[in-house]
Amino acid sequence: MITFPTFDDIKIQWSWGIMSPEFLATYVQIGTITAEQYKQLAGKDYVAPTTA
Repeated sequence: MITFPTFDDIKIQWSWGIMSPEFLATYVQIGTITAEQYKQLAGKDYVAPTTA
């Protein structure tokens, strides 16, 4: 199975400044990138959303 975008694609888009940390977090939520990859790009720990 091919996943798009890949981490490298997301990394490029992040470097262009076209993505917010909140949008980047959605890729963790759907399993496209890991929490560690999120931290590598965003420079901060991923915090999973909580449900009330």
